[in-house]
Amino acid sequence: MKRILYFNYDEQTQAWEPIPDSLWRSLLEDYFRIDNDYFGFKGLASSEQIHNFGILQDWSLEPVGKFRYRPYCIPATAKNVDEYSEEVLLFAFDGRAKAALSHVSLGELYPDNEFIPTEELIFVRGDEILASASNIDNHIQFYSLTSADLEQMERYGPAVRRGLLEN
Repeated sequence: MKRILYFNYDEQTQAWEPIPDSLWRSLLEDYFRIDNDYFGFKGLASSEQIHNFGILQDWSLEPVGKFRYRPYCIPATAKNVDEYSEEVLLFAFDGRAKAALSHVSLGELYPDNEFIPTEELIFVRGDEILASASNIDNHIQFYSLTSADLEQMERYGPAVRRGLLEN
């Protein structure tokens, strides 16, 4: 079952706050696994596009594969919205990636940003999408949280518990 994290969600006003950098860093530190998970950027589907992503310039990363997924934000030009998907390059989520991503706020993910020209960052474990983080609605979507994962999320505090909504 998918769950979306909107930080400090208020049911009455259906409003939320931007996900704090401290929570984002905690998730990078505790939830995603080094050497077991992969990540990719929406809009980065080929090695030739890497030079457009300033965050990747000093990493000398080699893509480890590609992944096809349904993004949170589907372009208005999509012909068949129900079957729309995009392919992204995947990179190993290692110590360098974790360190670099921990300096990024989710609000910085937007297509005109020279450092990270994307609106969505995805995490993959094995052949399944684990989560996507987006500046659109400033949320993180988790695709299959286990009971242990839910318990871990609850340790981040009441704002996370209130904001973790089933989708």
